[in-house]
Amino acid sequence: MLHTDKSQNIPVATVTTEEGRSVAIRNFQEAFCAIGAKPNFTVYVTEYVLPQICGMPLGIAVDDQKHKIWYVSTKDGLLGSYDLGKQKFDQEYVIPEWPSRLNPLSYSQVWDMKINLGSGDIWFTDEIGNAIWKYTPSTHLFEVFKIPGNSSSFGTTYPVSIQFDQKNKSIFFVGTFSTSIWIGDKDKMRNGTSDGIYQVPIPLGDTFKGLDPIHIATGSVAYDSKRNSLWISVLAYGMKGELFRYGLGTKTFETFTLPEGLNSPVGLAIDNSDNLWVTNVGSSIFYKVDPVDNKITEFVTSTASPRVYGSNNNADNIFGNQHNTTTPEASNKNVYTLPYWIKLASDGSLWFNEQEGNMVARFDPNTMKLIEYWIPTQTGETVQILPKTIQIIMVVGMSI
Repeated sequence: MLHTDKSQNIPVATVTTEEGRSVAIRNFQEAFCAIGAKPNFTVYVTEYVLPQICGMPLGIAVDDQKHKIWYVSTKDGLLGSYDLGKQKFDQEYVIPEWPSRLNPLSYSQVWDMKINLGSGDIWFTDEIGNAIWKYTPSTHLFEVFKIPGNSSSFGTTYPVSIQFDQKNKSIFFVGTFSTSIWIGDKDKMRNGTSDGIYQVPIPLGDTFKGLDPIHIATGSVAYDSKRNSLWISVLAYGMKGELFRYGLGTKTFETFTLPEGLNSPVGLAIDNSDNLWVTNVGSSIFYKVDPVDNKITEFVTSTASPRVYGSNNNADNIFGNQHNTTTPEASNKNVYTLPYWIKLASDGSLWFNEQEGNMVARFDPNTMKLIEYWIPTQTGETVQILPKTIQIIMVVGMSI
């Protein structure tokens, strides 16, 4: 039996016997650690198994200049990187404060990582710590910045998305369980404190009136450098969604009410033409918002593959069969691919993961061409260009 330590939001075992505890640990490892996972590959996708037994990575960051991919073990609190040139993993570094490292039934989700292009510092979120971390590769120094707020229901604000303003040395982040923007002045932020971080509440108005606040979540934040503004997605999953634009100079909000069918906005990205792209979680839809006339143009992924949801034809479930079809059986279940996080690549294309579709997609907004890459290992979902295993995924031509 498990309960939650609300002070740290950590699952805690309350079993009274050693045998019961062993069973709980074994069940946890079978569900999350993918022990014994073997890397698979296709022509386009190659998987690599992380050095540790139970890595549980989520967010990743790509350093184009040094040709490295950075990741965090959400279970053991390790920061590591993979050298694309040498094709090997570098040394992993221990994050100083990581309570779940000592608890075999816990982890702290790290949904977002970003690289400061000017300094090369690595920034990442910490769910349980209710904090943002910075790692300086030149000195191997970790610094932690505490979010000066919490959630009455969940404790942690659950930081989930980070953006930078390189020119003004500002960092912006939002938390799933906080309907606010958090803005940090990097010159004033101090290690181990909340100094230099301030809160900007999002004016929800009457949009979510009548809904229990526990259902209202913040999805992510995107920075529009040309307009010096932030986009933020807010949702009550499957019920209502809104987009907000916050002018950093005017300190004012604009509200963009979404139609009924687009009720779960999460991922945000701004393309080279200043259009906002949004993923509608809980469906197979992603869409474009024109910032001038607010026109919304919807797009859809391919249908969910029966290799994920089952098929009457066993041949469809064979690993080598790349044919992505759907059957009445799968269609009747009303299954969706769930496009989730979305990123702008250096070539102007948009990449997003299909959480339930088990694919990573590339969309070119100029040619309107969508290419989807099947993740070789099928575990039921992909998370921010990573599967729900201990493996890291490389897509040929990916540069995010």
